[in-house]
Amino acid sequence: MALHIRDRHIVLANFFTLFGLDDETQARDIEGIEHHLSPDTLKTLADLTLYFQQNPKALAKFQSSRKTSELP
Repeated sequence: MALHIRDRHIVLANFFTLFGLDDETQARDIEGIEHHLSPDTLKTLADLTLYFQQNPKALAKFQSSRKTSELP
């Protein structure tokens, strides 16, 4: 069980790191969601993380397309 929880945490940390979220924000957000995500969702996030790691131009394109204004 502990390994499974650690793996969930690692998947989410790797995903959030791609987008430049600071450690404090990551820790707070991961703690809030890691126990609520289905295995399928975690697998999807792990796959998306790997895709962006292997395709840095795609990650850069995504990052440049994001709105820079505050959320409503």
